[in-house]
Amino acid sequence: MNKIIYKTKRICKVCGKEFIIKHPPQECCSIKCSALAHKKWMKEYSKIYNQSNKAKRSRKKYKQSPEGKKAIKRYNQSPKGREMQRKWYLKHKYGITLEQKNKIYEKQNGKCLICKIKMLNKNDIHIDHNHKTGKIRGLLCGNCNRGIGLFKENPKILLNAIKYIKKE
Repeated sequence: MNKIIYKTKRICKVCGKEFIIKHPPQECCSIKCSALAHKKWMKEYSKIYNQSNKAKRSRKKYKQSPEGKKAIKRYNQSPKGREMQRKWYLKHKYGITLEQKNKIYEKQNGKCLICKIKMLNKNDIHIDHNHKTGKIRGLLCGNCNRGIGLFKENPKILLNAIKYIKKE
C-alpha cells in the first residue's frame, strides 16, 4: 500500500510557525496548537450562539420564575390549556388524536363496549388498550375499565369470575 507524502508547507494559525502538513485539512503545527485553536473557535461559537438564542434563554428563565410558573398553571387550568394537555396525552400515551378518539366514540354510539351504558361524562370515557401490544380495543366506562384492570386482562380469571357469579 502506497502512503501519500505531502510536502506542502503551511503556517500554523495559532503560533505562526511554518510546518509541513501531514494531511490536507491540517491547519496547526501540533496537537497543542490544534487544541488552542479549537478552544478559541468554541469561545467564538458559543458567543454567537448565546447572542442568537437570547430570546429562548429568557423564555426558559421566565418559565422557571414564580411569575412564569403561575402563568403556566393558569394556562393549564384554562379550557384551552386542558384541551391541549388532553391532546398531548392521547398522542403520547395511545398514539391517537382527539379526532380519532371522537370517531371511535361515534362508532360505538357513545356506549361502553362491555356494559352498553351511554357514556355522557367526558371524564368517564376510558381508552381500553392491550398492555402488551399497545393496540386500542375501544372505549369503556370507568367501572368496566377498572374491572378489566383488576382482573389483569386475563380471560381465565374473568371466566372463573363468571362461573363464580352464576353459581348459587
